[in-house]
Amino acid sequence: VFDQWRTTQRTANTGEVRLLPGLAYVFAVSGCASVERISAWLNTGDGNFDRVESLTVDTSLDPLDRRENALAFNVERAGNYHFQVDFVRDIYQYGMIALYQIGQG
Repeated sequence: VFDQWRTTQRTANTGEVRLLPGLAYVFAVSGCASVERISAWLNTGDGNFDRVESLTVDTSLDPLDRRENALAFNVERAGNYHFQVDFVRDIYQYGMIALYQIGQG
């Protein structure tokens, strides 16, 4: 799954994608140096979401070293997942996102 995003908000959320248990995935964000955190959320089906995994970016690094960020995680429960990207500030953001299946969890 590949997509582009544009936002002026401090937080951006993707649409949901169905993932299967026992597989490992990487959610990657590229082209933006102001990413602060990437999180994977599972829709529990009752109106709630469980945070499955989260990556906090080292914002002390040079911005050029922060343009590529990736969250790797194993899926333990089948379901619909979405990804949340939090930014350091609420300025115009633009970049690419991708979800890769990388093998067995």
